[in-house]
Amino acid sequence: MTTDTSPSLASARAHYKVTFAVMLIGITAYGLLQSLVLPVLPTIQHDLHTSQSTVTWVLTAYLLTASIFTPILGRLGDMFGKKRMLVATLVILGVGTVVAAMSTSIGVLIVGRAIQGVGGGVLPLAFGIIRDEFPPTKVSTGVGFTAAIVAVAAGAGIVLAGPIGWGQVDTGDAVVLGLVDRSLLLGLYRDTVVNAYVPRAEGWGLPPVEALHAGSRVVASSNCPSVDGNPEVVLVDPLQDESIAEGLLRALEQGDDLASRERRRASVADMTWHNCALDHLKAWL
Repeated sequence: MTTDTSPSLASARAHYKVTFAVMLIGITAYGLLQSLVLPVLPTIQHDLHTSQSTVTWVLTAYLLTASIFTPILGRLGDMFGKKRMLVATLVILGVGTVVAAMSTSIGVLIVGRAIQGVGGGVLPLAFGIIRDEFPPTKVSTGVGFTAAIVAVAAGAGIVLAGPIGWGQVDTGDAVVLGLVDRSLLLGLYRDTVVNAYVPRAEGWGLPPVEALHAGSRVVASSNCPSVDGNPEVVLVDPLQDESIAEGLLRALEQGDDLASRERRRASVADMTWHNCALDHLKAWL
């Protein structure tokens, strides 16, 4: 009796590299979702009108269900097939993401995050598939690379969450500079009554420095590193609408004569940020 080693039989199974690429997509998604919410928990707390102790469940629910379902899905993979359970796990992860994205209350968001946590099962399933599908000489490399991807994705999630929460204040006397308004030029800085920069997460620090260089009155988030401690800037809490409104009024009360404008320019003249701001303005002019 002979064994069929024809090319058609060999091609019936996907190449292990293709399998690995598909698994990495799911593993990366799981790793990103672990940490993506961390920098924006204060924003979620503010927007969904909840308490600090409640909003922490957005993270806790995810980790809790992941710790529960990781061994369970690994065992189910041994019983019913690892690839089949991997697909089911990724579908559940997707459903949880949709629920979380569509949520309008903290309770629904926590439920969505709990469903997402089931995605933790991708790890034992991926390790099992690597053991079954990879050539023996590639198994250790595949397992190590998979574990590394989880750590890298978790770290990247914190970075990618930075722009989330950047927005604009709709007032007639302010132009809010943020991620979506980078095309504003020097002339607009000069002509605007008050330049306000209030990203909810820690933001890029050039816009307020650019505005100060133009002599404009500036309102900025208290978490903006480039103007922290600058007496010419009105600092506000980006999560409190009342603080922003009060800051705009205080800025409007500041002088706008030539001496005041020169004082604002002088406040950033010796800053490292200042040269970056000038280069950025030249690029737009």
